[in-house]
Amino acid sequence: MPLIPVQYQLIAKVAAVVVILAATFGGGYHVRGVAAERDAQKLVIVAQQQAAAYTTKAAIVANQVEATTNANQQKHNQEITYYKSLVAKRGGLFDNQSTTNSTPPTSTRSTESSTSGNKLSDEATGFLLDQANRADQVVDQFLTCQKYVEGITTLSNGVK
Repeated sequence: MPLIPVQYQLIAKVAAVVVILAATFGGGYHVRGVAAERDAQKLVIVAQQQAAAYTTKAAIVANQVEATTNANQQKHNQEITYYKSLVAKRGGLFDNQSTTNSTPPTSTRSTESSTSGNKLSDEATGFLLDQANRADQVVDQFLTCQKYVEGITTLSNGVK
């Protein structure tokens, strides 16, 4: 993504074309050509100032987005650690809808009422927890991107 918005680049290009046209077709009108060149230079300076302001504000938005992303990642790391320890305390994840009997007899399993059904393997449990964590991360990435777009849109509308 270019740091200078398209509209400011366009202003600079138009100013350059004005200077070229003034120099080419000015002929005997040297004074008007000089004035047009001066006006074009002013336009270029204004466009550069606006681009610098936009770039500074965009960097602030990017830093805010990065801070949010880092905080969300830390939150997800804590959540996955918590859920893995919770599953370990309960003796794993269980499938109450399973029709196969691939688990040990009831006497060797935990006596908690929430562990009815067939116990999933440790690999399946880890996979499901990782997928749940990844889904949460995708949602957070979407929300972060949305905040970034809103911030940039606000900047584009607010830069004078």
